[in-house]
Amino acid sequence: YRENYKHPGGATAICEMDGPYPPKSYYITTGHNGETCGSVFWIWINHRLMQLYPGEEKYAGEIEEAVVNIMLACRTEGGHTRYHNRLQGRKEEGLNQNTCCEVSSTNLISSLPEYIYMTAPGMVYVNLFFDSALDHGGFRLRLETDFPRSGGVRLRIQSPGDYEIRVRIPAWVPGDLPLLVNGKEALRARGGTYAALRRSWQEGDGISFDLPFTLRAAEYSGFDQSESGKSRYALYCGPVLLALTGNCSAHAALAERDIPSLAFPPEELEQHLIPRGKLEFAVKDNPACRLIPYYAVKDEAFTCFPVMGPLSGGF
Repeated sequence: YRENYKHPGGATAICEMDGPYPPKSYYITTGHNGETCGSVFWIWINHRLMQLYPGEEKYAGEIEEAVVNIMLACRTEGGHTRYHNRLQGRKEEGLNQNTCCEVSSTNLISSLPEYIYMTAPGMVYVNLFFDSALDHGGFRLRLETDFPRSGGVRLRIQSPGDYEIRVRIPAWVPGDLPLLVNGKEALRARGGTYAALRRSWQEGDGISFDLPFTLRAAEYSGFDQSESGKSRYALYCGPVLLALTGNCSAHAALAERDIPSLAFPPEELEQHLIPRGKLEFAVKDNPACRLIPYYAVKDEAFTCFPVMGPLSGGF
């Protein structure tokens, strides 16, 4: 499923309508794409795998991606649920018709606390980073963060004792991440692993770290390629899938089948983007364009897969 039917950002790249969907077709122009219940299923199965194979970071990573980019995006401001999570054009209106996507996503949202922590004898796993508390099996912890808006995390220990805390270091973290205990560096851990911290904990002890929200691009490899042959890319800031909005075809040479485009290559993201707040960026050479989290898109036109490349040679 991950290799053949999942979009960058976690949306389901298959649907029971508008078929067929060959493996790796990754259609984004069809409106029947990104079914919410497909992402719910994917979270559920990865939760079971995470329980079977604790310490395998990839399962918690799949849950995080789907929650941050799809479950936060599927709900409308009015509290309804989008059946499909389109990645280009305009978002679908939310429904209130008791569909599979509405029912399963409501169940999932109510069960989110189950995925943040796991406990075992003498051990606590911290799998996800959402402002929360754990009080189970003699362990009491308080996790303070505004993730996914930023990467600062602080874990406060409220139950003294000799035990191990295993903290997930997401695979999207580049290099080694320092973890501090009571303000002093305790260890460094690589992305895609769990950092193990064992000691005699005292009430009031704290573990803190800053997950780096760096910009990165993932090349699109599906069937909806640009006519010019120039590549399309999904853009991220940390774990968050970004959407390109605004008057992004202001450069006439960049207008291609109504695909918003950026006139620079993906390796120059940081040079051409101007931060305008948490997870929001303006485009230096086209102020009418901006990048915002996909989950923050409302009624405006957008794409999560812009064409990218220099203007030289045209499209």
